Amino acid sequence: MHTVLAKALATVLAALLLGLLAILRVPVFRSIEILWSLFRLVLVWMLAPFPVPRIFVLACLTAALVIMTRRRRHRSLSAQPVKPSWRDYREDVFLGLVWRWTYDSSGQPGAICPFCPQCDLQLSPRVGAFHMSTELRCDRCQRERLSYDQDWPGLIARIILEIQRTLRSGEWEYKTRRE
Repeated sequence: MHTVLAKALATVLAALLLGLLAILRVPVFRSIEILWSLFRLVLVWMLAPFPVPRIFVLACLTAALVIMTRRRRHRSLSAQPVKPSWRDYREDVFLGLVWRWTYDSSGQPGAICPFCPQCDLQLSPRVGAFHMSTELRCDRCQRERLSYDQDWPGLIARIILEIQRTLRSGEWEYKTRRE
């Protein structure tokens, strides 16, 4: 009976080791080398006198293998890409310019800044006559990037409306993944 139990335990242990090596994706030749050294170790262990019951040691080894396998599976599941949040949408192109912003604690866009689409320099607004128009010119490229027939706060309000429209329509998801 003792030898039958030992053979059964050795078979279970070998199956668990093969399963673990397959899960860890160890190359075949390396697997054979590892299995041979483990087989010799188990053989020496089975033939040597041992003060602790072997069934207890085998149970501990099996539990360790199960724990390692579950951790490996959990790591592979947690390595999947995280779906972007709407707060990750912080840059877009409106009116031919790149606009970047942050969100305040209530979720409203703020700190909205325009950038040159060619050289990525932050653009500064120049207010026209009677504060009725806004011009955005790139000092580096020396190109007029936008001439808008409203004042600066009116332009920012238009950009906020565009951001909110993109958030409502769901387009932000596509634009955030693309970046």
